[in-house]
Amino acid sequence: MAVCQAGGLATAALLVTLGMLDVSWFLPEVITLVFVEGCFFVFFQLAEMAAIRDVVREDQRPTALSLYEAQTHATVLLSRAVGVVLYGVMRWLPFLANLGSYAVATLTLGMVDGRRMNPVGHPDTVDGLPSAGLRRGVTWLWHEPFLRITNFLFGATNMLWQCMILLFIVSATQDRQPTWVLGLLLAGSGIGGLVGAAVAAHVSALFPARRIFVLALWGWTLCATAVAATRHPAVQGIAWFGIGGIGALSGVTVGLHRVDVTPPPLLGQVSGASGILPNGAVPLGGLLAGYLLAALGNTTTAWVLAGTMLALAVTGTALLVAVHPSSTRSPEEEPPEDPRPGGQNR
Repeated sequence: MAVCQAGGLATAALLVTLGMLDVSWFLPEVITLVFVEGCFFVFFQLAEMAAIRDVVREDQRPTALSLYEAQTHATVLLSRAVGVVLYGVMRWLPFLANLGSYAVATLTLGMVDGRRMNPVGHPDTVDGLPSAGLRRGVTWLWHEPFLRITNFLFGATNMLWQCMILLFIVSATQDRQPTWVLGLLLAGSGIGGLVGAAVAAHVSALFPARRIFVLALWGWTLCATAVAATRHPAVQGIAWFGIGGIGALSGVTVGLHRVDVTPPPLLGQVSGASGILPNGAVPLGGLLAGYLLAALGNTTTAWVLAGTMLALAVTGTALLVAVHPSSTRSPEEEPPEDPRPGGQNR
């Protein structure tokens, strides 16, 4: 975590420098630095999840993961609202704010007592090349039907939400709405995420994960339809609030199940594998949105997104009703045993 924070701090400092220069031919360098910063973030997030698993008792995990999800959405809420305002003042100010956040995070991380980490007595990695660890994580994830299905659905919906964000930005620009209106609209998912994360631990204790995720699919469909039905920023903001809240609730529910069923030695690999599709869909969604908006226009694109969400809800429901999230593997589905002495996969 410390190495990733230091790397992120360095790349953020370089981004501020390039932003202050404001020279268009630095664009390839900016893209490269953003990519590097994202790589540091991925590894930091994996280590952070393992740290939560290690230092928190099992009965406290629902609350801990809910708080973890809440801080993520709080960051989204603050960064989107403030980022739009800062960009309106000066183009490089968001980069400077990002650098400041890295500086504060690096200082606070230095105050953490590292001796509390890894008390469970299991390493988060196993011997072998990184590609072997990734293969183990993907194999294990593939043989968990509930996690496999929800992972694909998270990836598909993440792509839709990135399309929707660009749709909001383009619509606000065409309608000549003030930047603060767009900032408030985009902040809606962060506010909803805070609410969803606040109730996630209680809801996940009352209802099975499968039921929560199926309801989430249909809740997302309702919200996407509301966005397509009107361009009024208030209605779209309420729908975006619902999308964020449902996302936080379903994310905590699936995350709890993943942490509970994954063997401690494989948690790092499985967490990494589970992030490939959801995170990889984010840039693809932005790319797809540009083509859709250019070819179809705002209104048609919004209805295409709503129709796609409806198709995902129908397909996801059909797949999940045949799978119980607590189902166990049959012997032939078990991944290969850990070759180390005394090693085991489950």
